[in-house]
Amino acid sequence: MKFQFISVLRRCQVLWNEMNHFIRNFQDYIMFEVLEISWACFLEEMDASKVLDDRSSRPT
Repeated sequence: MKFQFISVLRRCQVLWNEMNHFIRNFQDYIMFEVLEISWACFLEEMDASKVLDDRSSRPT
C-alpha cells in the first residue's frame, strides 16, 4: 500500500515538472517570438508617423 502511494506520488511529481517545463517554454516563446517582434514593428511605425493623427488613426 505504501509503495503504491509513493509510486503515484512520484508520477504526479514528474507530471507536475513536465507541465511546468511546458508552461515556461510557452511563456518564453510568447514573450520573445511574438511580443518582442510586434513591439519592434509598433515602434518602427511610431517613428515613421509624422503627426499624432497618424498614430491614433490606426486600428488595433
